[in-house]
Amino acid sequence: MHGWEYWVGHYGYLAIAIGTLLEGETVLVLAGLAISQGQLLYLKVILLSVICSFIGDQFWFWLGRRYGDRLIYAWPRLQPRVERMQRLISRYHAPLIIVNRFLYGLRALGPALFGTTPLPLWVFVFFNLVGAVFWSMVVVGVGMGLHEFWSRFAATLPLALVAVLCLIAVVLWWRRGRRQRAA
Repeated sequence: MHGWEYWVGHYGYLAIAIGTLLEGETVLVLAGLAISQGQLLYLKVILLSVICSFIGDQFWFWLGRRYGDRLIYAWPRLQPRVERMQRLISRYHAPLIIVNRFLYGLRALGPALFGTTPLPLWVFVFFNLVGAVFWSMVVVGVGMGLHEFWSRFAATLPLALVAVLCLIAVVLWWRRGRRQRAA
């Protein structure tokens, strides 16, 4: 049986490529942990995640541009919501394209919806690239920060446990004394 280091070393970059084509947050947080442990290279992870997440969102944008109207009109109940989102996109397209990456579960739906609007392709490409860079750096940074947090937390866990137990004992002692005085 192989350990974490074997799997990360052999399949880490492949997992990042596949994961960031789809959603990718979990994969990138784990990549940040692996970077902190020296198992993956920061620059490679960032470049790979930027490229693959960019390509994935461009694909969904293209699907929205090509087939989006047919899908929207296939479900008339969704039309008012979609039209409202399209108005928001036409007004706030830049921040929405960038922020969409951080909306877990909407990563594919957002670019497809952007594709149904008259938004020029070059505008989506530019802000999609900006968003891919920002998203990759933030999510990998969270993973690296979690490693740092866990390292410090694990080192202080015994002290924290003693402090919590003492606090519980003091609260119980105080409540007991209060009940006795009330009786």
